[in-house]
Amino acid sequence: MKIRHIYFAALALAVSFMASCSDDDVNYSPGEPVSADCQQVHFTADNDTSLLLGASDDPVMTLTVKRNTTVGALEVPINVMDNEDGFTLPDKVVFADGESTTTVEVTGPEGMETNVPYSFRMELTGEHIDPYTQLDGTARFFGSMTIATTYEATVYFGNYKLGSCKQEVVQLSTTQYRISNFLHSGKTLIINVSGTNVSFAGDCGVSLSGYWRFSDEAENYFPLYFSEDTSDTYITDLAVYISYCHARLTAATPYFQLYGWVGFSDGDSGWLYLYISL
Repeated sequence: MKIRHIYFAALALAVSFMASCSDDDVNYSPGEPVSADCQQVHFTADNDTSLLLGASDDPVMTLTVKRNTTVGALEVPINVMDNEDGFTLPDKVVFADGESTTTVEVTGPEGMETNVPYSFRMELTGEHIDPYTQLDGTARFFGSMTIATTYEATVYFGNYKLGSCKQEVVQLSTTQYRISNFLHSGKTLIINVSGTNVSFAGDCGVSLSGYWRFSDEAENYFPLYFSEDTSDTYITDLAVYISYCHARLTAATPYFQLYGWVGFSDGDSGWLYLYISL
């Protein structure tokens, strides 16, 4: 019996509460409708929001902006939401007639310090923004730039063939390093570290069973140069065996040790160690 009384008392209370509510308590106002000719301009989702730079890299972020048509020229204003760090930000996006995509550039502040993240926020505005439709991106972009720890590394073979050359190595994290334009190939090498073991990634090669080959999928090797003078002897083919490659990052002079088969433009070839000394 008591349970029934409690139930009816609760029901009466709920009905009383609902009756006391009025239309005045619901403060809802519909959003502005999208114009019929809205071109749904937005930053694409594949833009990198966080840029890690080497000490010598240009602090420039290039962002892709898209619309739903190629017809007509169009300018879309950009509103800066936050720029306390002093980026150089665009004030508009410009589409030429015939373009469905375009780009804008963001330049980092002067005097950026190492391992300090700098950030900005901006948004596209105007009648060609559609906040209601799900697109492959949004009208707002929040970005950041950081100059990572950078080493001027020395690269050389164990037998000192070709001498040595300098390469900028950017530490992306405690377990990942990047060498852009690896040995003047125009390609990027990523070195992943787990303890003393390493693995490789990037567009300068392909990962195969047990080794990394500095070539494309069709086995076209990328020429690798110790000098910008391409008339000097250079590496015609290089394949390193993963299990013989190591990171010695706790040594007095940290280094990566790669081991594999190397062919040279002068006809020489053999099994050699390649060192990247930080």
